[in-house]
Amino acid sequence: MSSGMCVSLNTGAQMPLLGLGTYKLMGAEAVFQAVDAALAAGYRSFDSAAVYRNEADLGRALKELLPKYGLTREDVFITSKLGPKDQGAGAMEGALRSLSELDMCWIDLYLIHWPGTQGLEVTDQRNPGEWTHTCHIF
Repeated sequence: MSSGMCVSLNTGAQMPLLGLGTYKLMGAEAVFQAVDAALAAGYRSFDSAAVYRNEADLGRALKELLPKYGLTREDVFITSKLGPKDQGAGAMEGALRSLSELDMCWIDLYLIHWPGTQGLEVTDQRNPGEWTHTCHIF
């Protein structure tokens, strides 16, 4: 990936400064058109999340479109996010589901979409234990 318009993360990974966010992009055709336009414009970063329900559409679009632009998976930076329903003991399953939906071997940046285990109040004494489960995937 070109480092011209990137920032270096503490892992050494290069993250493009400009990317396409896929929030509210619904349906395979809408995702495909947006990804096609983004790649044509030089975008090399794509952001999705389990709660957007479009990871599979993004993965299919990239698989089809990257060769059109002479690119491979290594040329793009993929971000996804762990949703609250998967935090805690379900964190690993949630991460693996995102990989499967995207049909990719890795996600470059995997974030916690927002903290908090579904079904638990913020002050619930079980939250620290759930947080420990979530952190094991990182």
